[in-house]
Amino acid sequence: NTGAYKVVRSNQVEYVPVITEQMIEMVESADVRDLLRKLKLSSVIIVPLFARGHSLGTLSLIWAESDHYYTADDLTLTEELAKRAALALDNARLFSEAQRLNTELEERVLKRTHQLQRTNLRLSKEIEDRKLAEEKYRELNVDLEEHVIERTRQLENANQNLQREVLERERVDNALRSSLQKTHELYEIS
Repeated sequence: NTGAYKVVRSNQVEYVPVITEQMIEMVESADVRDLLRKLKLSSVIIVPLFARGHSLGTLSLIWAESDHYYTADDLTLTEELAKRAALALDNARLFSEAQRLNTELEERVLKRTHQLQRTNLRLSKEIEDRKLAEEKYRELNVDLEEHVIERTRQLENANQNLQREVLERERVDNALRSSLQKTHELYEIS
């Protein structure tokens, strides 16, 4: 439980200023021990890359094939470098996420705009159709009013003619009755 895996899990620095033969002997795998000896590792710093609550990986510095060793100043510098690198990586992640969200939003806005344009076009057509229907209704209403007025005039004329005819018939009927009564009176006298 050492190395980058442990650093990522624990968010703690692993600093080995000097790698000794005893440390290499403690490694369980013979193949790994042989590899470590061949690489001639001398010193290791593994620092977590952690920003805004996210573990992003590790920054690993390893001296090999030399007699150089990392110091406490190297560790401090590496920790500062890791903080800046982690922020840069997280900013890149946030920027990428913002770009993705912006693209999604633009696509949704375009889709919604297209839907609204289609709806506006349909509503404009419906409004135009209603205006035409209202104009036709007004024209038909005017025509109907004119027909009603003309028919009313015709019916009033027909009614006046009927009233005259009724009066004329009543006069003729009265005249006939009067004539019939006189005829009846003459007949009775004779």
